[in-house]
Amino acid sequence: MKIITYIDNDTEKVGLVSNDGQRVFPIKTLGYAFESVNALIDGADDATWAKLKRLVNDPQQTGAIAFDQVKLTAPIPHPKRDVLALGLNYIDHVNEVAKYMDEDPAKRAEPIFFAKHVDRAVGEGEATPAHADFISSWDYEVELTVVLKKEINHFVKPEAVEDYILGYTIVNDMTARELRKHVESFFQKSLDGSTTMGPWIVTADELPFPPAKRIRLWVNDELRQESNTGNLVFSIAECLSTLSKGMTLRAGEILATGTPNGVGAGMVPENYLKAGDHIKSEIDGIGQLNINVKD
Repeated sequence: MKIITYIDNDTEKVGLVSNDGQRVFPIKTLGYAFESVNALIDGADDATWAKLKRLVNDPQQTGAIAFDQVKLTAPIPHPKRDVLALGLNYIDHVNEVAKYMDEDPAKRAEPIFFAKHVDRAVGEGEATPAHADFISSWDYEVELTVVLKKEINHFVKPEAVEDYILGYTIVNDMTARELRKHVESFFQKSLDGSTTMGPWIVTADELPFPPAKRIRLWVNDELRQESNTGNLVFSIAECLSTLSKGMTLRAGEILATGTPNGVGAGMVPENYLKAGDHIKSEIDGIGQLNINVKD
C-alpha cells in the first residue's frame, strides 16, 4: 500500500493508492477523518493499517479517484520535527568526499547523525530553488528514507526495530556544499527546498527488511548515482537502536539513511545543479521522485 498527500483545491489531503497503482482512495471515503499523514500515523494501530490495506485493494470498494487525476505533493509535507539523517553511510561516497574531511572517515566506528530543518518538504513534480543569489554549489543526494509508525525509545534492540517501521520513501537530501564552512551540517542541509520527498510512503510489508534495492539518480537524463540500499555501512536497525538508547523518536519520525557516490561535489570537476535542471531519483520497489530546479 502507498500513502500519499495530494492537493485538491489548494488543500493537502490524505490518500491511499491501490496495489495496481490505478486508484486513489481519499482517506475520508474509507471512514477515517485524518487531515494529514502525520495525524493518520498518530491515530492508526496495526489493526487500522490492516483494515485500510484490505479496503484499498477490495475491487468492490467505492469512492476512488483515478490516480492520473491526482496531483501529488510530499507524503509528509510538514514533518513533526527535523528530518534525521545519516552522513557518509556508503563506503563509495566516503571515498569520493574524503578530500573534504579532516579525518579518515573510513575508519569511523560509529554512525554520523545530523538533522535537516524542514519548513516544507518538496514533493513529486514540484521545484526546489537554486538559491543562486546565495550559493553556487547546490548538490543532490538520493537516499532511502524510513518513516516510523510508533514511538521508539528505551533502547530497542536491533532485531526489534523492524516492528517500529511504517514504511519507506525517497528523500533527495539537497546540500549547499560551500556552507560546510560553518563546520556543522545543519545550515548546508537546511536551506528552503532542501528536503525533497516522495512520491509516497510504501508500507513496510511491501519490501523485505532490510531493503536491498537498486538506488539511482539522474540529472537531465544523465545517470549520476547508482548503488544498492543493501550497501549501507551502518544498517537501519543499528542506527535506530543506537538513537533509542537516549532519545525518544515519535511516530512519524523520518530517517534518511545516506547517499551513494556520484554527487556533484565528488565529480572532477565538481558539477553542481543550476536553474532548469531536472532531477529523477529512483529506488526499486518504491518508485521515482521527479524534482525541478528553479531560479
